[in-house]
Amino acid sequence: MQVKNISDLQKESSSAQDKTVVSGNKNSGQMGSTAGQVSIEYLVMVAFLLVVVAVLSVYSFSYLGQTVSIQKAQNATDKIANAANSVAALGSGSTAIIQVEFPSGVQSASITGRQITLTIQTGAGLNSVSSYTDANISQTSLSTQAGFHNLSIASSDSNVVVTEV
Repeated sequence: MQVKNISDLQKESSSAQDKTVVSGNKNSGQMGSTAGQVSIEYLVMVAFLLVVVAVLSVYSFSYLGQTVSIQKAQNATDKIANAANSVAALGSGSTAIIQVEFPSGVQSASITGRQITLTIQTGAGLNSVSSYTDANISQTSLSTQAGFHNLSIASSDSNVVVTEV
């Protein structure tokens, strides 16, 4: 066992503190580069998340546009079918004039028998939207232009006749 006097221990203690300070000075340069690396990694992560959000937003808005077009087509066919049923229930000679909105991308608009069909082009392809009536409707082809259409729906004998006005 080695015995040291107090002055030797104080010298060793002060030299250890000096080493710690020197060691801290050496690491301070490395900590700056580590902080810079963390900042760059954070920026890359934020940029990646922004790209993901942008892609999802574009997809969502595209899907929303398709859904709105299909819903407008469904509303139009339902409105025509409801008016045809009402006119048929009122009997021969009754007439109604309605306004329906066709979405953009309508490829065909037809009425045959008891079925009213709009075929629309969306980003997902062709979609057919149909509504059915209780009354028999004379075969009719409607304009496919986007926008509002005024339709005359008239009952005559056992048929309902739909025409654009």
